[in-house]
Amino acid sequence: MINQDIKKIREDFPLIKDRLWFQNGFVSAIPTPVMNKQNEYFEELYINGPMHLLYPEIENPRRIESVKNIAKFIGAEYSEIALTLGVSDGFLKVINSINWNEDDEIILTIDEAAIENPCKMLADSRKLKLKMVPLVDNISEQIEIFKNAISKKTKLIAFSHVTTDSGHKLPAKEICDFAKKLSILTYVDLAHSVGAMPINVTEMNCDFASILSYKWTFGPYSVGALYVNKNSLNRLQHDIVSGRVGIHEGETMKIPQNTKKFESGPWCWPLVHTWSYSLDYLSEKGISSIWDRTKLLTQMLKDGLMKIPEVKMFTPYQSQASGPLVTFKIQNFNEEKIGKQLKTQYNIDIKYNLDSIKGLRASIPFFMLEEEIEKLLNSLKTIIYNKN
Repeated sequence: MINQDIKKIREDFPLIKDRLWFQNGFVSAIPTPVMNKQNEYFEELYINGPMHLLYPEIENPRRIESVKNIAKFIGAEYSEIALTLGVSDGFLKVINSINWNEDDEIILTIDEAAIENPCKMLADSRKLKLKMVPLVDNISEQIEIFKNAISKKTKLIAFSHVTTDSGHKLPAKEICDFAKKLSILTYVDLAHSVGAMPINVTEMNCDFASILSYKWTFGPYSVGALYVNKNSLNRLQHDIVSGRVGIHEGETMKIPQNTKKFESGPWCWPLVHTWSYSLDYLSEKGISSIWDRTKLLTQMLKDGLMKIPEVKMFTPYQSQASGPLVTFKIQNFNEEKIGKQLKTQYNIDIKYNLDSIKGLRASIPFFMLEEEIEKLLNSLKTIIYNKN
């Protein structure tokens, strides 16, 4: 159904009228219905004043419903979700609440944009050991790499479900399952999977996860959420809470015994409500259908790149091991020069300033057309073979 409606869906995205948007993994295009809804919320605030003060009977239940909707979208309970500013914010709340001992170990992959630097700083300050495992295309081999990195000192495995630079999709459930058996905590960065594919954090069996609004859920910049599995909450020592969430009882403050204790605020609630609405926008399209189309388009790009001898691809070829990102390098060409040339000559926006890989990263949103994939491939060939 989504393939039949794709041209109508594209009308919702004015950003793509005069450009090819391969930058959705950086900041997403926002659909018109979502932007209209955001404007409604801010206009309401402008005309009616502070909603939670003047109309609490409207605003307070709406806040609960928006967060419930965000939780439902990823298969979590309302009490397991805390609002954050994004993935990094949520991850910091987790690692700062773990009871670390000297020589404890954290396992990461070599491609962790949001969580690598905090882990390095934590390792230095707490005298922890940081292990960074390689990424491979074979899923079974990837699982074994994680298993072999574990020792008796391993306390946390933190990884991206879909890695930011290379676009590897890791077998999250399998990693979390065997970690759980060993009482090792797991944190999953879901920035490049929520919205692009079906996600259920309960079934994933992770202890903690973070999501955000402005990539594949096509929401506003910037809202996020931290998921803490209700059965893992006691593994985090978080005894200082914001006055916005603490419950005053006389001279003392009672700490909420759920994930809400990690919230600080104040939040821009029009953005939170808009994000909730953007999730409804995607749900109406069908997340499974969105993922099916995304896989079709990414495979089309991979197939085309594989036919260009000068191209080296970093993203796994098989769709079960990759997400909505395709990262590649053109041998003997400067990626920044190519990225700028694609933008100025062909109106193609693509990421070229990656952190861990010298290459180009194409983000593939579901509303992209097959002929746009072809245009990127043909433009690359023109640049490589100097046919212009």
